Amino acid sequence: MVRQAKLNKEIASELHLTEGTIKEYLNRIFRKLALKNRTDLAIWAMRNLQTGTE
Repeated sequence: MVRQAKLNKEIASELHLTEGTIKEYLNRIFRKLALKNRTDLAIWAMRNLQTGTE
């Protein structure tokens, strides 16, 4: 969803979670992958993940 440029609010709504939960999850992902921001995460996802839905 980050790769699709969705806002935290949109992601939270779609997953039935709070925006705060999404922020925390993203921060954990940033730390684990040594990334700085959503743009870096989107680039990482495009290079490393194949979802089959484009």
